[in-house]
Amino acid sequence: MIINKAIKRFSISIILNLVMIISWPLVTTGQSVENPAHLAFPTANFELTLSELCFNLQNNLFNSTNINLDLDEPGAKEDFLNLTSNGISLTGLVSSKMGFSVKRFGFFLRPFVSGSMLVSKSVPELIFNGIEPNSAYDLSGTNFSGISALSLDFCYGHPIFKNEEASLGAGITMHYLYGLAVGKGELTETSITTDAWGQTEYNAVVEATYGDIVSNDGFSGRGTLFDLGIIYQKKRLTGGLVLKNIGGALTWQNLQQERLTYQNEITGGAEGPDIPDPIETETTDSQANLQTEIPMVLQVYTDYQLWRSLKLNLGLEKGFGEGYGITSATNFWLGAEWSPWRFISLGETVYLKSTGNDYLTELKLKLGFFWLNFGLGWSGGFGEKATGINGNMAIIFHF
Repeated sequence: MIINKAIKRFSISIILNLVMIISWPLVTTGQSVENPAHLAFPTANFELTLSELCFNLQNNLFNSTNINLDLDEPGAKEDFLNLTSNGISLTGLVSSKMGFSVKRFGFFLRPFVSGSMLVSKSVPELIFNGIEPNSAYDLSGTNFSGISALSLDFCYGHPIFKNEEASLGAGITMHYLYGLAVGKGELTETSITTDAWGQTEYNAVVEATYGDIVSNDGFSGRGTLFDLGIIYQKKRLTGGLVLKNIGGALTWQNLQQERLTYQNEITGGAEGPDIPDPIETETTDSQANLQTEIPMVLQVYTDYQLWRSLKLNLGLEKGFGEGYGITSATNFWLGAEWSPWRFISLGETVYLKSTGNDYLTELKLKLGFFWLNFGLGWSGGFGEKATGINGNMAIIFHF
């Protein structure tokens, strides 16, 4: 109902950057472990990642069961509104990767977009029940945030020791982040009220901070993160540990900051409420700086080659903060990879999360030097109960 130029302009910049990433020559992804220590014992002299895309899109409400819910059934509308008691949340993460590794060194370019939105629980009430007399609807807390950036990655792995029985290696990745766009906005002190005669008024305060490389003079976003990893191998057993996003922050400068206040009346009409253009009663506009914290993540995992054609794996992930697809809860995963022939592998992984389990099915083809990976799965549940989708695709030349 209330659209201000700050949110509109930032939304356009995020969409443009998202299109740029999705239209990358070919794109790919996954929820896999990226441990720079693997470069300590390279399996190829040269490996070219032509394109790789990862994505994870999720919400807290809709799944394939209730998206076609018949609200005319008795109690269906009430049950649906109960699901929105904490609001409606949407999250998304899309990243692309391309680059190469030469023996123990790796160089990669990784564009990514991450965003989230929370809609107040009053919004679905207005949609399904309409505006009722003698009522008040609190829309405060509705918010969005998002970033778009490029990461230039430099990787190196080094063997600590290696013999016939076992080997131990370590690795480091430096991520140099270059910001493309950032924004966050929130409705505060925002409400719709009606009296006994049905006269309706809305008041809104919109606070937004945003910027991008196209619209803002002097705009910049910079940051440097590090990943540290170790890997241990002994016959059929492989174990690894990686600590990601050390020093995790992007510093944004010369952003636009706005606080807009609106007030107006909503009048009735033959075809429903007539919502006039808002009367802007107060506007403040200034420059601002912003620091985006990217939480550190610890991953510990192990693989075991049970048979020649079957490998089992399990691990855990612990985030030290919230945001950008990272949760502070401790999550676990377990999976299996079956290779009936040398050129094909089928994998299934279950991610055990406090917000609902994720599932990923993968197909890997190794046709000589040409490798092709596909992955697709559910987020937040399985099958009809899933509230999201995740997947990956990669094209790799392995020499």
